[in-house]
Amino acid sequence: MKGSYGNKVLFDDAGLTLFRINEDGSLGDICDILITPLSGGLGSNSRIDVDKKTGRFQLIEVISRQHSIVANPSSEIFALCDKGMDRIYTYRLDRDKGKIVPLDEFDAEVGCFPRYGVFHPSLPMYYANNETEATLNSFHYDETTGKLDRFSYKTLLLEDSDGRKQGSQDILVHPNGKALYVSLSGDFNYLATLRLNEKGIPSLVQNIPCGGIFPRGIAISPDERFLLSGNIRSGNITTFRILPDYTLESTGMIYDAVSPSAIRFYVS
Repeated sequence: MKGSYGNKVLFDDAGLTLFRINEDGSLGDICDILITPLSGGLGSNSRIDVDKKTGRFQLIEVISRQHSIVANPSSEIFALCDKGMDRIYTYRLDRDKGKIVPLDEFDAEVGCFPRYGVFHPSLPMYYANNETEATLNSFHYDETTGKLDRFSYKTLLLEDSDGRKQGSQDILVHPNGKALYVSLSGDFNYLATLRLNEKGIPSLVQNIPCGGIFPRGIAISPDERFLLSGNIRSGNITTFRILPDYTLESTGMIYDAVSPSAIRFYVS
């Protein structure tokens, strides 16, 4: 009403942007933008959450929140995790026209927040973790159609959570395709190790303390001997040996860092 106060939350569109790359490696013009679908407000996709401190009900608006996009080894398929819509999309590029072409989409469990995904280096397999759960989605994919066929949805914990908060952060596959690693946050400051068999099917074999608080980014050294964990809340980077069976063993070496998040190695 006139003379009263209120608030309104506005959200921008979630856009996937395609840039041209010039011959010298610099970014060129934007050649395409693809907007992922939004809920359009409080609608059928909205959900009711309960505030754990007050016990009050909260109606949460579901909006698109693109979080990560990765290419398969041939760069023919791109998979995007939209943690706002609990959805994973696949695309291909029309390189002649400079356009993003939508292919398939997978609807995950409500409120799981698909966070990061990674492709197997040699098999038609794609793996994605969930930000609000210590869980892993495993898919077969078709490189022609981009269709994702989930064959496994499994926990990343060897123990019962007993109602404790759990979630996943980073995910990566060993370069030889024989192991997969996931960092687990919340009440579980673990690194999860999964072996991948000859068909790329994962089996959980280890939960090891990350050596810090809230492990975020993980990376494997170029010589494939070590794994590093950036622990954002404790402000340190911890290091682990990758053993012959692909499980991890702490080296005991810890390096101070300011809120370490994503970790990448660059070899000149």
